[in-house]
Amino acid sequence: MYNDNALELWNELKERFSHTNSVHLFHIDQEIHDCVQGGMNIGEYYTKLKGLWDTRDVLCPLPPCDSETTKKLHEYQQKQRTIRFLMGLDGTYTTARGQILLIEPLPAMNKVFSLIIQDEKQRSVSSQMMGKTPDAAAFAVKDESQKSNRNHPQRNAHLKCDRCNIMGHSTENCRAHLKCDYCGFKGHTIDVCRKLKRATSHEDKKGNSSFSSKAHYADSKLNNATSLPSSYSLTAE
Repeated sequence: MYNDNALELWNELKERFSHTNSVHLFHIDQEIHDCVQGGMNIGEYYTKLKGLWDTRDVLCPLPPCDSETTKKLHEYQQKQRTIRFLMGLDGTYTTARGQILLIEPLPAMNKVFSLIIQDEKQRSVSSQMMGKTPDAAAFAVKDESQKSNRNHPQRNAHLKCDRCNIMGHSTENCRAHLKCDYCGFKGHTIDVCRKLKRATSHEDKKGNSSFSSKAHYADSKLNNATSLPSSYSLTAE
């Protein structure tokens, strides 16, 4: 580019490069309209929206005017941006959003961002406290789990016992060679025999019932004996 007059050169450059790109501005406005939190944290969501707003201000700045009008236009712009920011929040911030909208006048964008950040931190702390298991309870659960695994070994479909040729357990966990001395069945020993436990429980109940009946019978005989008239006859001596 060559021109003898600097003013004409400047005007040509200004005309070529300083005009607003309407297509670009259209896409920026479309992104601002479609921008939502969508699972992002508050910082990421605000940063993305702020970048779109700054780009739009460069492409289409506020018109020059007196100080009072500029102040009103800026307040109107900030109010619209605050509402747009609140509209894009996830549903978990419905309560906080409703409380902010009740404030009159509506706070500035930076103040609203600070309030939402505090709500996000409070939610994070609450979720951590609710999901935290006390150490004692955790140890108890772990100990019970280990005991259960020792008493009842987990079945593994890929294992095969060399003693009984049955899938699901190994040779050291095989119970096929065990035999109960009480019921005669295989697969367990007398110390875990359910039949013996049922019989013992039944005998205990039966023994308690017999003892109670005998005690009642003896007590009845005693009462009858004391109620009978005395057979002794009194003499003068």
